[in-house]
Amino acid sequence: MLKGLPEPYIKRTVEGDIGMRYSIRGIVDAAGIKTIAELAGMSEARAEEIISMFAANTDLLPTDDETERLDEALACMAVRTAVTRHAGRIEEAYSMMGTTYVQTGKDLRKVHKLVVTGGSLIHTTNTAKIASFALYDQKDPTSLRPLMADVLVDRKYIIAAMGLLSEKYPEQALSIMKQELCRA
Repeated sequence: MLKGLPEPYIKRTVEGDIGMRYSIRGIVDAAGIKTIAELAGMSEARAEEIISMFAANTDLLPTDDETERLDEALACMAVRTAVTRHAGRIEEAYSMMGTTYVQTGKDLRKVHKLVVTGGSLIHTTNTAKIASFALYDQKDPTSLRPLMADVLVDRKYIIAAMGLLSEKYPEQALSIMKQELCRA
């Protein structure tokens, strides 16, 4: 049983409150400092110190193993948060006919391609690992996130332009995307 309006088949979204620098606090608020610190392999106090440094100096890039680990942990949590927000949920509901399941939001379990872009995803050798946080997690069994997906990387930020190009020249846009998007 579906609840609410059906989601569009194709959708592009941006989460403005979970950025890697200007809105870094959004990631911390969504995931929690404890989770981020554990994923980065450091204390909560040290993670908070580096996050504060990144927030105050938005042009800073990771310069050592410690800041790289934290940056990767933040990227993982940003990906997880964004996809969790966009995926629907399935919940048990009880009726006179017995137990039934109600879906709210979009069922992304059968999505088989995931396109990622952005500095922390294109300037790392761990893109596939970071993108894996978009996938279904047994710890969150009601989420309808993708079960498994091939990860494609938009290293040249072409997706928006290809969307515009595809309105008049869909074959050319597809050809360019097939040429430019690469596997993680």
